[in-house]
Amino acid sequence: EGSLFFWILGERTFSLSTPGIAKFDFYGQQFLRPYATFPHPNVLAGFLTIVPLILWGMLNGKDLTKGRMFLLGFIVSSLALVLTVSRTAILIFVLSWAYLQKRFFLWVILGVILLFPILYVRYSAIFNFDKISFLRREALTLQSIELVSKNPRLGVGLNNFIPASSSNLSAGPSRFLQPVHNIFLLALSETGIVGLLGFLLLIGYPIWKLFKLPATNYQPRTTLLICWSIIIFLGLFDHYFLTLSQGYRLLFLIWGLSLSIFNSKSLVD
Repeated sequence: EGSLFFWILGERTFSLSTPGIAKFDFYGQQFLRPYATFPHPNVLAGFLTIVPLILWGMLNGKDLTKGRMFLLGFIVSSLALVLTVSRTAILIFVLSWAYLQKRFFLWVILGVILLFPILYVRYSAIFNFDKISFLRREALTLQSIELVSKNPRLGVGLNNFIPASSSNLSAGPSRFLQPVHNIFLLALSETGIVGLLGFLLLIGYPIWKLFKLPATNYQPRTTLLICWSIIIFLGLFDHYFLTLSQGYRLLFLIWGLSLSIFNSKSLVD
């Protein structure tokens, strides 16, 4: 609980009693999920999932053990990611490194086994007491579909999802007014079919260009394609890539890195 006094970087002061704070129930005892300087633990988890991949891409596919500072950073970020207990981020993190580093993945599996008590509680909660997140996402999805049906071409306007849906109540003990937790539905709701097509073009163009690059011995290409896969996967369950400053900065960091390597052979020419 509390703060490490990094207010200038965006850290806030809060506790378990703060309304709407993200908590983790561990065998009947509640813990505060880490926020760091981010507005929500899920945003922190997204950062911890993508940034190690970018750094590894800068090593140009070398063995992790050859970059000692990176290896240390990878271990620290992995532990921090587990502490966020973000289900989607942890899942895509493990799958990504399973694909990239088959030998190193054995260590990831060992870590999962050691942390199994924490992970089991978090994932099994989906089927027991922690259904509220799914109920809220379902309610927000239904609100999004309703808004799209009324404004299919141009949507309700940028940043107008909450005002347009504020007359309805989402599941929970209090009003839960947030954007729909899906970046594609959010784009469709606020900007209509026209805006969604523009958004798909925005993220589809660099992905298409990356696929056109030669795959042989070209690690940055693979790394960035995985980063885009992570963004799309996490974007199906959250909205921060389009609504929060840290989220869209991370999105456009990957977008910019993708454009920067079209005429180069590495991320660190």
